[in-house]
Amino acid sequence: MKIKYDKATAQTAKCCAIIFSALLLIGLVIMAVYSGALICVPCWGVYLFARLYFVRLRAYGYEIPEHKKKYGDKLSELVRIQDAETSLFAKHSKIGACIYIAIFCVFMVIDTVYLFKWNFMKETCYFWYVICVVLNLLWIVLAGIMRKQENKDKYRDDVEPDDGRKERWNLENIIIFAICFMAVCAIAINLAVSTTKYVFEAQIDGDMLQADSIRRDVLSVMKEYERDGKQASSASYRAICNGVVLTEWKTPEDELQCSLAEKLQIADFGELANDFKMADGQARIYVQYRDGNAIVELLNPIGEVEKNSRVYRRIYVESDYYSHGR
Repeated sequence: MKIKYDKATAQTAKCCAIIFSALLLIGLVIMAVYSGALICVPCWGVYLFARLYFVRLRAYGYEIPEHKKKYGDKLSELVRIQDAETSLFAKHSKIGACIYIAIFCVFMVIDTVYLFKWNFMKETCYFWYVICVVLNLLWIVLAGIMRKQENKDKYRDDVEPDDGRKERWNLENIIIFAICFMAVCAIAINLAVSTTKYVFEAQIDGDMLQADSIRRDVLSVMKEYERDGKQASSASYRAICNGVVLTEWKTPEDELQCSLAEKLQIADFGELANDFKMADGQARIYVQYRDGNAIVELLNPIGEVEKNSRVYRRIYVESDYYSHGR
């Protein structure tokens, strides 16, 4: 086994940590701040881990080496003052298991909050939730490994002179892996939220585009009827002028409805409901023609449109521009 740290390494790390921490705190130059942040954190980490390593060396009766090269980096060459019991730091495995279970619980709470907030997005939400949960379950696997490493007959500490047993994770390994894997889980849930928000906004925008397409077609048909002078005898024309839920018309019944259905490229007005993603149940599309303009609105959008959308507060268009209904 090799000697991991010596006094010289610890002292050098401590000096570097102090110097670059000072640079970070003073912040005289922006580049100094960046270099201080990038270097001081790892240096403090090395110093902390070295001190933890020295604790284990002393516990097993070793002298702390000034320079590990003097001993050829071999722990077996290091002076040992006294013998020690077996697996003095097996408790670190238990601590690691508790840490990992606690982290698992924290991330499961975060993921569950995400699920409850965005479950209306169905496939997108469920897809990302499953990914996040699978990642989180690895914390339980790791906790199980830690509990397994508590076995003193099969596992030893990293400074324990016994090659017949496997080396258990030391406290530094447990901490480093926890930090790295927490970053992975945090990135995953962040991607889940940002991707779901993007799909949500895209579906709202798609509904707005669909509403605007309907508005243009209604406007075209209504103006054509006005040019032909047919509006006076058309009950459908008057209904649209007063405002009508277009999806309740079903199969076209008169000339105007047939013209509008042909323009919309549908056989039944109920088909329009299939084109809206943000409807709460079967989409109800309201249309009104007045003063040479047409308005189209989704009467039953899901409540999340108003609560969570960054741009729109309802699915509503009028004239030749989107009305965001803010």
